[in-house]
Amino acid sequence: MHILFLSSKFPYPLKDGGAIATFQCFKGISKFAEKVHILSFNTTKHFVNEQDINKSEFPADSYTLVNINTNPTFFKAFFNLFFSRKPYILQRFKSSAFRKELEYLLKKFEFDIVQVEGLYMLQYLNDVRKHSNAKITFRAHNLEHQIWEQLALKTKNFIKKAYLNSLAKRILRFEKKCLNSYDFLLPISNEDAAYYQQLGSEPPVKVIPTGFD
Repeated sequence: MHILFLSSKFPYPLKDGGAIATFQCFKGISKFAEKVHILSFNTTKHFVNEQDINKSEFPADSYTLVNINTNPTFFKAFFNLFFSRKPYILQRFKSSAFRKELEYLLKKFEFDIVQVEGLYMLQYLNDVRKHSNAKITFRAHNLEHQIWEQLALKTKNFIKKAYLNSLAKRILRFEKKCLNSYDFLLPISNEDAAYYQQLGSEPPVKVIPTGFD
């Protein structure tokens, strides 16, 4: 079995929950799959030098990194707010270089499963469908819109609060738009699974918590 992971952040070093969740799943699947490959952004915020990657965990042929600057800017956020209905954070992970690498891998290898790690990587789902017959699993790390709602609640600045609430609504709209576009849903908790099903998610569900040795 051949499996391709799509990730917005390379899961190394293990500094946060998202990296740990992706790494443990990647590590577990690598024990029985014939080929496991991760195509990941290498962001400015979580930049990793390839020479620092543990080769015993990630052999050289098991990953592809695409450098991207995801730092927000006032101009781009302002333009997005008034001239787009998409959440700004989604556009920050939009990359033609990533699409090119994805197409290359899908044509080079016949993957059985493409696992999408996190909501924002679902914007590449059509590219996967176009170049592959692989089944698509969506590993939902969080209910993303709720994170931004909580940030808005904690913010006292009126303008910032209004912006964060707008962003949360846009993310929720994207979450609903992506429902049933994947073949399998893999949430991390039973609560998240129930929420997605309440929204109308119909594909088979398997809760896969973050694993630990």
